[in-house]
Amino acid sequence: ISITSTSGNNDLALTDVGDMTSYTLPEAFQSNDVVTVTIIPYNTVGGANGPCTSETFTIIVGTPSAPGCTNLSGPGPTDTDTDVAVDVAGISWNAVANADGYRLIINGSTSSGNNQTALVVTSTTHAFANNFDNGETVTVIIIPFNAVGDANGPCATETFTIIAAGTEPNCTNLSGPGPTDTDTDVTVDVASISWNAVANADGYRITVNGSTSDLNDQTALVVTGTTHNFTNDFDNGETVTVTIVPYNATGDANGCVPETFTIVAAESVPSCTNLSAPMNLDTDVDSAIEELSWDAVGGVTTYRLSISCSSSTGNNVTTLEVIGTNYTLPDLFDEGETVTVTIIPFNANGDAMGCTSQSFTTRAEAPVPECADLLTPMNLDTDVVPTLAQITWNSVADAEGYRLTISGSSSTVNNITGFAVTQTSYTFTNPFEEGETVTVLIVPFNSSNDAAGCTSESFTIGTQVPTPLGCANLTTPENKEDDVAIGTNIAWEAVAEADGYRLSIGTTPGGTEILNNEDVAFLTNYNLSEELPYNVPIYVNITPYNSSGDALNCEEQTFTTEEEEMPEDLTKYGFSPDGDGVNEFWEIMNIEQYPDNVVTIFNRWGDIVFRVNGYDNASNVFNGNANQLTGLGADKLPAGTYFFDIQINGDHNLSKTKGYLVLKR
Repeated sequence: ISITSTSGNNDLALTDVGDMTSYTLPEAFQSNDVVTVTIIPYNTVGGANGPCTSETFTIIVGTPSAPGCTNLSGPGPTDTDTDVAVDVAGISWNAVANADGYRLIINGSTSSGNNQTALVVTSTTHAFANNFDNGETVTVIIIPFNAVGDANGPCATETFTIIAAGTEPNCTNLSGPGPTDTDTDVTVDVASISWNAVANADGYRITVNGSTSDLNDQTALVVTGTTHNFTNDFDNGETVTVTIVPYNATGDANGCVPETFTIVAAESVPSCTNLSAPMNLDTDVDSAIEELSWDAVGGVTTYRLSISCSSSTGNNVTTLEVIGTNYTLPDLFDEGETVTVTIIPFNANGDAMGCTSQSFTTRAEAPVPECADLLTPMNLDTDVVPTLAQITWNSVADAEGYRLTISGSSSTVNNITGFAVTQTSYTFTNPFEEGETVTVLIVPFNSSNDAAGCTSESFTIGTQVPTPLGCANLTTPENKEDDVAIGTNIAWEAVAEADGYRLSIGTTPGGTEILNNEDVAFLTNYNLSEELPYNVPIYVNITPYNSSGDALNCEEQTFTTEEEEMPEDLTKYGFSPDGDGVNEFWEIMNIEQYPDNVVTIFNRWGDIVFRVNGYDNASNVFNGNANQLTGLGADKLPAGTYFFDIQINGDHNLSKTKGYLVLKR
């Protein structure tokens, strides 16, 4: 070891100190000395590989000083606090620079279980071991210290007071949300009352009295929160009296006065309403519709309903009184008939005036579908793999589904009889036996009837399992490509031994709302009939197939379309109802020139979520909220791709009346 300093004190030439790891200095350094130390380890082989780096430190300037004083701080009581709990956990104080620790002096005015005389702590907190007495005053002195000495002082004496037990709580008052004292415009269906919380209250006794109704009356009902919910409506114009008495173990608050609010009187006569499902002038309504719904009218719970059908009579009613805004139909309508509905809201003051009849038309009977034919395997195919995963057949117009009967000549594990499916494929759960013949009967059906005269087809299972088909990779656009034009077409690599491909496209993983399992035969590209939506991920599934079955475990591929450029005609774009005042609803350019219109919005599953007559870019607009299916909780619609259909009576110059719509949030 060697030592040098700017004052020369403790200087040491390179000296062997043996195996020690410390060295005692013979004298003090001087103030502001810069000291340089070099330490070289060695053994029998020699000194450390080096050179070893010298290190320096500087002696402090001047004489250290004693720390300053501190004060009580949160968490815990602070100086002059008067409502401290008897079981207060402890005290905290502000840290002081240059302090090595703190001496605590604590004195209770009546108890001694927490008293301390110059207790030394190194942190800035102290926990109490015992409870204090009710109402006592606690004195605290905190003295920071370091090697120089205690804080220059004297440091302040601070106090806090333990709250006294046995005090009843104060009274409280009605507060929002809900009516407050002397309110005069409270609705009959007011949901609840609220009041201000009271310190040291264990709960509240609630008394409620209605001047004309008693369904919400309460007498000294005990609640522990600061709200009370009403279970029933009040009467129009009645006065409601509320008394709230806080209490604790000592007793009830004294002198609490009643408060009142008044229920506003209902309008003299209600307004008319409109059908909401189906809507007025709707066509293609399901003849098996189960109920009618209409818009609620304020202050009305009952409606007079009349229904007249053009051909059937099972649903006819005249001025039937219905509670609520829907009516369950007892019978089916005829297909293709017109249904006329009159709904008259009424209350104690009379019926709504001038309400007009509305109507809708049920869907005409669908034609009986034609028969279908096997596509994979095809009729009379031989050498089909025993592990055949799936059969497919052509889609049939007007078919709502297909009844399958499958019979194996030697095995029975895949046999089914009259099994109904809605898709044009069926997946087997088990392999067939080699050499057996499989017979398949496919009967398309709809609500009108089953297809007539359909004949069975068959194929034969081979004895060799062919090499599985490979999967196809996107080439245009490429997988995971961004900023793809919305007018793009889809292309992919050819797969050896493939007889054809089935293509599904959607905007969600596994989605098929753009293209559903479309068989494109041996083509390796597909021209989309409509543009894709802007700025959304597009998911593509390509399934190569041949007579042996489908390619297995092919990964879904995806790409993202380009950002939207706002054009003059927004009927093929969208909007963002995010509250910024810009593009808050779907604006259809020039639609106001054709007031005789019906605009319908569908979700990706084909459900109608919004429909309105007379879309005008002003009051009748789509702002992202549903007016259909709202009973299922679909009021505020989620962001995503929707589809629109615009029907206009007469000529028009709109560039597009059907297409995609993007709702952004």
